[in-house]
Amino acid sequence: LVDADGRRLHASDDENADLFWALRGGGGGNFGIATAFTFRTVPAGNVLLCAISWPWEDAPEVLDAWQRWAPFVDPRLTCGFAIGPPSDGVISATALFTGAAGELTSLLAPILRAGSPGPPQVWPATWLDATRYLGGPGGAHARFKNASGFANAPLPPAAITTLVDWLRAAPVGQDLVGFFPLRGAIAAVDPAATAYVHRRALFDLQYQAYWWDVADAAVGIAWTRGIRDAMLPYTAGAYVNYIDADLPDWARAYYGSNLARLTRVKAAYDPDNLFAAPQTIPAALGSR
Repeated sequence: LVDADGRRLHASDDENADLFWALRGGGGGNFGIATAFTFRTVPAGNVLLCAISWPWEDAPEVLDAWQRWAPFVDPRLTCGFAIGPPSDGVISATALFTGAAGELTSLLAPILRAGSPGPPQVWPATWLDATRYLGGPGGAHARFKNASGFANAPLPPAAITTLVDWLRAAPVGQDLVGFFPLRGAIAAVDPAATAYVHRRALFDLQYQAYWWDVADAAVGIAWTRGIRDAMLPYTAGAYVNYIDADLPDWARAYYGSNLARLTRVKAAYDPDNLFAAPQTIPAALGSR
């Protein structure tokens, strides 16, 4: 990493350890310019991908079943879930499994008992092809607005009703809420061990609005803010990788109890805030 003084620094558990801690979850561009990474890798063989869909009317039942299953299922199985507006006609789940095909059916049984799902679509893929599939098609969205929250406990019926009501009112057919399970290896690390603090949450929620005509921006932004704010009684914090430009108290939402330590690292490596952005970690609490 090149720091604010132009020094080229190496960060690891044994060298500039405070910087290494901060770089793992402390947002992009706060402390310098990363020029190289060394990764410890593990073998990755073929995997199974699975797609499941339900009628839109099943959304409350399936979301409740998913949140009580996905964060706790065998850690070799990861299953995300998405609900769009009723115009989509369906809701969907996408899963990746690193085990054998014969095991997948029994692991999926709890979620398949919810609602009236179509037959699961299961197919093998290389790790790289699975990454491409889950990453979606290339190219960028013309315009969008993201917001987020973490669920530290299962959402109660009132929260699920709130979500469904807001999705019924979504202004664009591509608007949606994505749900991504945590736990597993994420929760095996202490929240203070790296800058990423939200390791005890069950899952995160990503509120997403999309539009193509600049005249529609206000409507999309208002919907995303509205659903985020409506869910505040049931969620905590926010995920820095779904950066939210108008999030109140964004620093504590992103970094929680790790914020104070992050400000000390910022003060040590960039005290004059050379690496500045609208949501840059401050060099001292209360300085922004």
